[in-house]
Amino acid sequence: MIIEAGYDVLEILSPKLFTMQTNASGMWVLLLDADLRNIRVAKLKLKPTDEWDARISAIAKALRSKKNYRQAKYFVVARLDTALGESESEWQLQCRVLESSRAFGGAELLGSLLSWGADALSSVPRFSFRDYPSLEHLPRPAICRGPHSFMDCPCLACTEYEDRLKAARVRTATVPVLKG
Repeated sequence: MIIEAGYDVLEILSPKLFTMQTNASGMWVLLLDADLRNIRVAKLKLKPTDEWDARISAIAKALRSKKNYRQAKYFVVARLDTALGESESEWQLQCRVLESSRAFGGAELLGSLLSWGADALSSVPRFSFRDYPSLEHLPRPAICRGPHSFMDCPCLACTEYEDRLKAARVRTATVPVLKG
């Protein structure tokens, strides 16, 4: 799934953030590649009492994980803590800490969510990313209606795919083969 808007982020993270349970908590990172494709949602191994240093470290570890089949370029942090209730001060602290951290190795934070089970506060842009001047650097998906010929289709999507395929072939052709 390509993430085009904040409501796409919420669609993916809602099952984690909205619950009728009491004393529920957890923290997740939605990892996205350079084309804003969903890599995975990583649950962070944390205790509710962990300080922000441990949380930042867990986020950085999820960004570098070998479970990511593509490198994470963008990410969203989501946190559930039903014990907090609606706590705007805690959400502001979370945003400040995440935005000021330099531990994310070049991956860009698109925003964060804090849920108390019934609702959530969010710094993720709500609508299409193209509607926000500060997000003009993000890639844009394109829809190219068919039909598409199997070979030599001149449309944007097929041309881009063929360019990536050729680049991958060049990279693999230059890798030395070890003979055993």
